[in-house]
Amino acid sequence: MLKKCIVAVTVLMTGCTFAKAQDIFWSFSPTELVTTATFDSGATGAAYIFSDREFGFGALDLQFSNSNSDIVSFSGGEAFNPTFETIGGQRFDSSEITFEDDGSSGRLFSVSITQNGVNPAVSALFDPGYEAGVGPNGAVLLARVDFVVGFDGDSDLEFVLGTQGAIELPNNILDPSFGSANVSVFSAIPICVGPSPDNLGDLSYDGVVDFFDVAPFIAALATREYVFRADCNQDGWTNFLDVAAFIELL
Repeated sequence: MLKKCIVAVTVLMTGCTFAKAQDIFWSFSPTELVTTATFDSGATGAAYIFSDREFGFGALDLQFSNSNSDIVSFSGGEAFNPTFETIGGQRFDSSEITFEDDGSSGRLFSVSITQNGVNPAVSALFDPGYEAGVGPNGAVLLARVDFVVGFDGDSDLEFVLGTQGAIELPNNILDPSFGSANVSVFSAIPICVGPSPDNLGDLSYDGVVDFFDVAPFIAALATREYVFRADCNQDGWTNFLDVAAFIELL
């Protein structure tokens, strides 16, 4: 007996364990450190890029990727470049986030030639992008990365520096440490939503088998196509051999 079943699919996202502080890391929340989250297949989500305390730069060329875009596909995002409220001016002269068409990777490029663009060690005093609840000591929110959840499997979300690297003005080349995240998609127990033996003969879909089902039953036989509820003798065919079984159900 054939039944149509929908498989519920969810994803489990887990990040690295912060045994030591990461200079740049992912979080699945903009206000607190969250490295595990679940999503239904086909859902959308977001991950956030943070810079941790004691790590400052005036220019950052950050590349990020996922190892399997069938599992997670980057779809967009936003580079956060708030205006400093106490000293005036933006955090960076320019900050933008871009993505490859296939959703496998992206780039955050931020630069400030007039001041040290971000210094999480002091940002709590004046930077509206600072989140005291994120990371081991609080961190500065740099960007949001949107994604779409795909199929079963695993995908790693990772950072590397681009060709421009990370620089602390005036000429200090930085070598930040990176946090990563892992995306796992798994299938839950199948949920059967198709017809069952309990609704054989119920061609009017009102929950009972009665004379209101006679006309749609005859119509189902006339189509010469297989209709599960009209296959009252359960032989895999919808034909006049189902008439006697249908009458018994009445």
